[in-house]
Amino acid sequence: MTGMALTPADIEEFISALHDDAGLRERVRGAILSDDFLALPGITARVEESLDRLTQRVDGLAARTDEVARGLATLTVRTDALAQRMDQLTARMDEFAQRMDQLTARMDELAVRMDQLTARMDELAVRMDQLTARMDELAVRMDQLTARMDELTDALTRLVARIDHMDGRLGNVEGGLYELKYERNLGAHLARLYRKVSRVIPADVDAVANAYESGLISEDEWDDLHRVDMVASATRRKSPSGGAMFVLLEISLTVDERDVARASRRADIMRRAAVEVEAAVGGEKINAGAITLARELGVTVLISKEADAA
Repeated sequence: MTGMALTPADIEEFISALHDDAGLRERVRGAILSDDFLALPGITARVEESLDRLTQRVDGLAARTDEVARGLATLTVRTDALAQRMDQLTARMDEFAQRMDQLTARMDELAVRMDQLTARMDELAVRMDQLTARMDELAVRMDQLTARMDELTDALTRLVARIDHMDGRLGNVEGGLYELKYERNLGAHLARLYRKVSRVIPADVDAVANAYESGLISEDEWDDLHRVDMVASATRRKSPSGGAMFVLLEISLTVDERDVARASRRADIMRRAAVEVEAAVGGEKINAGAITLARELGVTVLISKEADAA
């Protein structure tokens, strides 16, 4: 068969033999292929094994990469949040710096104002010292003035006492003059209620004198009775009996409660002599308290028409 050309039938028959005979295939493979090519399946197996390991490592690396990606995403979010917070912090710091600048300016202004206030306080201290000195001077002058005022007060008190004394004496003189005038016109003053009026002295009335001598009237009461302003004998108008009686009068320009009380008391003393006596007060005017007391004690009020009108 050396040097002979193979026909297509021969080739087909050879291929069929290769399919049917495994040993023939190994012989042909060994004859045709080189040692390196023959080793290629083993190398391919090893390469596939290495490729599987590499694929596993790549898969592990991909998983790690995913984890890294997720971690990177989380880190990115946190970095963004941190950046935002840094921006906020930067803004706060800028604001704080601005406020610090304002505070520094305010402190500088306050320092200036404190310096001014210190100067004002120093000035005020000087003025207070001056004022204290003036107050001390004023205190001395006030003490002197107080002493002078005390002297003037004493002098004024003495003057008032003298004026009161003079006023009392003048009142007594005026009252005495009024009593004399009243006595001269006694009948006219009593004419509205009495007639046949004549002045009498209590000691000249026999019944009164006998009452004193018998002890019905004490010495003090006797003296009190004779300090009366006026006693008159009279007949009361429209009296059923028409008999004589006595009118005991206390007279004053202005009748007050003391005049009413004296007239009532002294009339009571005189009545102990068993004589008919009416207590009365006379004058130009009378106060409200005296009118009330006169009604309570049964004292007749004899006030001039001019005073009634007033």
